[in-house]
Amino acid sequence: MAGTERRLAAIMLADIAGYSALMERDEARTFSRVRALREQLVNPKVAEFGGRVIKTTGDGFLAEFPSATAALGCGVAIQRANFSQEATKDEPERLRLGIGINLGDIISDGDDVSGDGVNIAARLEPLAPLDGICVSGAVRDQVREDLGVVLEDLGEQQVKNISRPIRAYRINLANVPVPKTARKAQTSWRPWIAAAASVALVVLLVAGGLLYWRATDRPKSRPFSLVVLPLQSASHDADQDAFADVLTADLTNALGQFPGSFVISSGTALTYKGKSIDVRQIGRELGVRYALEGSVQKLGNNVRVDAQLINTETGGQMWAEQFNGDITRLADLHDEVKWRFARSLDIVIAAEEGRRSQQQPDNPDAVGLYLQAHAILNRPLSVQGFADARKLLDQALDISPDYPQALVDRAWTDSGEDMFFHGTIPLDKAEQRLARARELAPDDIWARHHTSTLYLAKGDNDRAAFFAEQAIAIDPSFPYAYNILGLTRIAQGRAIETIPLLQTAIRLGPRDPFVDTSYRGLGYAYLLLGRDEEAVPWLEKAVATNDKVWTYHKDLASAYALTSRLDAAHKELEAAILLFPGLTIAKVIAFQRHFSTNDVYLKQIDHANAGLKLAGLPEN
Repeated sequence: MAGTERRLAAIMLADIAGYSALMERDEARTFSRVRALREQLVNPKVAEFGGRVIKTTGDGFLAEFPSATAALGCGVAIQRANFSQEATKDEPERLRLGIGINLGDIISDGDDVSGDGVNIAARLEPLAPLDGICVSGAVRDQVREDLGVVLEDLGEQQVKNISRPIRAYRINLANVPVPKTARKAQTSWRPWIAAAASVALVVLLVAGGLLYWRATDRPKSRPFSLVVLPLQSASHDADQDAFADVLTADLTNALGQFPGSFVISSGTALTYKGKSIDVRQIGRELGVRYALEGSVQKLGNNVRVDAQLINTETGGQMWAEQFNGDITRLADLHDEVKWRFARSLDIVIAAEEGRRSQQQPDNPDAVGLYLQAHAILNRPLSVQGFADARKLLDQALDISPDYPQALVDRAWTDSGEDMFFHGTIPLDKAEQRLARARELAPDDIWARHHTSTLYLAKGDNDRAAFFAEQAIAIDPSFPYAYNILGLTRIAQGRAIETIPLLQTAIRLGPRDPFVDTSYRGLGYAYLLLGRDEEAVPWLEKAVATNDKVWTYHKDLASAYALTSRLDAAHKELEAAILLFPGLTIAKVIAFQRHFSTNDVYLKQIDHANAGLKLAGLPEN
């Protein structure tokens, strides 16, 4: 047939859910919004990933890409950006996309395409969740990059007008992904490569001040500069040696993709392999401030990863961590090692860079002020800590108003103090800051997490859960999202669901400075469920970890009283009143109702408050 061509291509087909209803309610406005979505988001993103939009319909579009990786990367980017833009709108008014992606033969006829590859993409799209994606097995088999998503196997699907069954995979970007219990452990080195690369990504994300290096309005501090020195294979085994080299390269590539970072190439770093050179000399030769070095060792069914961060100016060790695990359960250990290493590095780097900034008080910049505040916020929760960080972040935002990480942390100083201490802080400004942060950094998981925290503090629990689930979908190993989702479930009257969520948060972040919030949440859930004996040890852990939060003492006093330990209950009640002078049952109830008026929740808090009465807390 003249003018036609058959070729292999990745096809994306997208459709807007509920389009007819939106048009019926307000045709002109809906048409305008869809056109803006296409012109401002879809077309630029498709072009960014090397694709082309073949055709548009009233409620969707068809696009072609040169590879499955490009198509899926574009789909993820479009969904995340669109979700961020639409999340603040009322549910019925949101433009919510479903996307189907297939890799297969197409027939090109001028500017149009058809064929089996297009037909399958069209049949996959209805299988996609709202704000999510459905891909064929062909796409899944070709994608080799870690795009930060979970592919849930839907099995063989029999779809309309396709004679053979199609293997389909769902990517749920708006809800909790496939449970980890469904993941099969694989005895492979690849999860460790992914884990180490993820450590590098998270280190830069959470040390956000080091990433804020825009082409305009740049802060004056130097960018993050680092070399990942070749990781050593402790056993000198050829396979492990190769693994260590790949791991070094993956870490370097992950770190180097962020604006403002200065990361020495893995090729240059490999020239130091096997050489005994003072790390200070390496720092001078390469012009970097930090060096990450480590080793990997496999002993039977056990694997050990050692890592340390070195200050190349002093040669001093800033941080060191060792992780041991059973190689047969690498799939589960992946998440644990990633966040344990990443969170530790976040604390160390923020503290060090904040200290450097403090040494230059006459010439403050946004990055240095942010890092000083971030270091304070990495300490256990306290009213004074929030106040000190708030002052520094206000100064940082005066210098650079569109500094995403500063906007996020500044919002947290309000929502965190409101949620854990007072319940009386106005949160409208915090909501505006987080909306702006999500606009500036659509893929920032911390912005979503703290948006969830803010809505929990405001008592908007459905929206709080929505953003927490989004954070989990972006990274299923992010412990703070499980924490805030668990606390939200309490407010929704679903405390029984809190228990596994907070157990997961504790498993992923056992040494985190904020693990006390998970201890307290778990104990509080048991208390509300009437499982008072089970509540006691978790609430004791919360108080032992951080004795500056009045609600921890209040809950422990109730649990002690309900388990006939009245002397201990009186002691904890005194501690709560010391932190909250004038505390009464009425004030406790007002604080509790600030978060929710759910009928089940209100009935459950009656049980906890009965314990406070037994402990001797006055009514008014």
